[in-house]
Amino acid sequence: MVYKNIDFFDDMCYNMLNGYGIASPVEVKDVNRLANCTYLDNSAKECLGINYLENELLKTGIVESNIPRKDKATSWDGSISIYNSVPFSKETLIDEIPVQVKCRTCNSYSNRISISVADMKNYEKKLKALYFVVMLKDDDYKIYYKPLLLWDINRFLIDSQGQESMTTDFEELPLGSADELKNILINFVHESENQKQMIPGVASMEQLMAKIPNGKATFHINVPASFNGNDVLSAIHKEKPYLYYHSDQLNLNFVVDRLQGVHLGFGRHIDVPVGVGELRNLYRSYELIQTENGFTCKIGPNITGHFSDNKTTFNYKVCGNIDERIKTLQFMRGLFNGDTLHFGNIDIPSDKSVNRDSEIQKIDYSLSYCLDLQKLTKQIGLLKELSLDTLSDAEQRNLYDFLRSELYGEEVALGIGKSGNAFLRLGDINILCYCQNLENGKNHIYSIFHKDLLLLASEQENGEKISVSKYFVLLQEGENGFELVDNINYDDMLEDIQIYLNNDYAQDMSVQLLLKLLCFYDKAKHSKSIEAAIKLSEVLFDYDNRDINFINKCQAYKRTRALFTKEKEVLLSIKDTATDFLIKCACCILLESKEEYLLYFEKMNEEAQNIFKQFPIYNLL
Repeated sequence: MVYKNIDFFDDMCYNMLNGYGIASPVEVKDVNRLANCTYLDNSAKECLGINYLENELLKTGIVESNIPRKDKATSWDGSISIYNSVPFSKETLIDEIPVQVKCRTCNSYSNRISISVADMKNYEKKLKALYFVVMLKDDDYKIYYKPLLLWDINRFLIDSQGQESMTTDFEELPLGSADELKNILINFVHESENQKQMIPGVASMEQLMAKIPNGKATFHINVPASFNGNDVLSAIHKEKPYLYYHSDQLNLNFVVDRLQGVHLGFGRHIDVPVGVGELRNLYRSYELIQTENGFTCKIGPNITGHFSDNKTTFNYKVCGNIDERIKTLQFMRGLFNGDTLHFGNIDIPSDKSVNRDSEIQKIDYSLSYCLDLQKLTKQIGLLKELSLDTLSDAEQRNLYDFLRSELYGEEVALGIGKSGNAFLRLGDINILCYCQNLENGKNHIYSIFHKDLLLLASEQENGEKISVSKYFVLLQEGENGFELVDNINYDDMLEDIQIYLNNDYAQDMSVQLLLKLLCFYDKAKHSKSIEAAIKLSEVLFDYDNRDINFINKCQAYKRTRALFTKEKEVLLSIKDTATDFLIKCACCILLESKEEYLLYFEKMNEEAQNIFKQFPIYNLL
C-alpha cells in the first residue's frame, strides 16, 4: 500500500464507517481498496506524489518547497528554493528552480517518460527546469527526475523534429540518501550558472567542429563533486557531464554537448590522441570495454585501468621497446601527479587526493634510465631496435655499465677483454667498443666511434703515419663491417670522413666504404644507410669529379629514384669514351641497356667478370 502507517489507515477507515452506521466487514474491505493507488483520484495522486517528493527534498536541509497542490499553471507546478545554509533567508538563497511534478500509477516501473514539446519550449524561456515523475505501484513508489538545462532543452527540441511530444530517459532519484540528492541539486545549480548561452545551431561537438574545421577546439568538463579524481571515468560514465567550449576572443564559455559513452569510445576502439599534462599526444588511440563490474580502459600496450562503482585501479607494465617504456612511465607519472588527462579534445581532471610521492620517485628513476637509453641509442647510431624484454640479467647489467661509461665517462666493472677493440653483445645486437683497462680493476667502455677517443692512424708505404677516419675500421677484410657492427652513427660518419678527406689514400678508402655501404643497403634496406650513401657519393664527387665517382653517385641515386636526363647523357658519354669494360658495363646497367651490357660483359675474362659481380652495381640487375 502507498500509506506507510497501515494500522492508522485501518483505524481511520473503521471509525469513518462506524460514523456512517456501516459496520459490514465486506463493506470495510471494499473501502480498504482505496489504499491501492489505482483507485485514487487524480488530485489525490498529485498531492500524494508531491508529499513523497517534498519528503525527500526537505531531508537535504537546503531546500524550501514552493509546490502548491492542485496547481493549474501551464508547464510548471511551482519551484524549489536552494539555500547554502540555515536559517533560510535572502542572503543564503542560492537559486530558485522551476519544477514540474507528475504522479502516475503503474504496473511496472519505467524510466522512459514522455514530455511535450510545448512544455519544453516554455522551459527554454526559463533556461532550466527540474522535471519529476512519481510512479506509484501497489504499496510502493519510485521517483524519477530529469534535469533540464539549456543544452538538454535545445537537444530535445532539435531531436523532436516536429513531434508534439517525445519520450526520453529519466534518472531514478536516490530515495533515502539525502547527501546524494543534495549533490544532484547543487550540481544542477552550478551547471545552470554556466549554461547561459549557446552557439546558434550547435548542440554537439560535431556541429561545433563543422563550424571551425580549420581551427582547434578544446573542451573542458565539470566532474560532479561527489566523485574524486580517481573515479573520474566512473563519474563520466554515470553522470554524463556537460562539455563547454571556451572562446578566447569573447572570453565566454558555451555549452556544446553532453559527454556520452560514444565520445569516450565506450565499448569500442577510438583513434584520438591520448596524453596527460603537457604531453597531449603520448598515444594515438585507446579502448574502453564494458564489463559486468564496471569497465576497463586500455591505453597503449602497457596501461590498463579498471573502473567500478567503488574502486579504480591502474595497472601498468614497464616493458616493450625504449619508446614504449618512456611513454608508459610519462603517462603514469602524470596520472600519479594529478595532471589533466587528455582524450582528443576532451580534458579530464586527474586524481589529486592521494599522495603518490613514493610511486613517482620509482617512476622517475626508471624514466631517467629509459631516457638515457634513448640518448645512448641515438648517440651511437643504433639502427636495430634494442629488445630489452629478451635481455638476460647479465646483459641488462652490461648495458647499464656501458651506458654509464659512454654517456658519463664513469669507471665501470664491465670488462670485455684486454684494452683494445671488442664486441659488446646485447641479444642480437653487436656493439663494437673500445675497452680501456684501468689500474683499479675497472674499465672505460666506449663505442669505437666515440668522439673523445684517440684518432686512428694509418701507416703508409714510406713509413709515414697519417690520421684517418675512425669509420675506416668498418673495412673488414673479406667482411662487410656494416653488417657486423650495429653502432654506426651515419651523420657522424659523414662528418668524420670529410675531416680527413684530404689525400688520395683517404679518398680510396672512402670509395671502398661507399661500396660496402651500398651492398649493406641492398641487403638490409635501412633508409638511413642509403641516405648516408647518397651524401657520401656526393661528397666524393665534389672532392674529385672523376668518372668513377660520378658512376657511384648515379648508382646511389638509382636505388631511390629514376635518373635524370642530364645524368643519363653524362653516363652515355662516359660509356662511349671508356676503354675499360668494367666502366662500360656499369654505365649500361644504369642506362638500363641490358643487351649492350651483356655484350661488354662477355668480352671480359672470367676473373674480371667475377670481380664485377662483387660490385654493388651488379645488384641493380
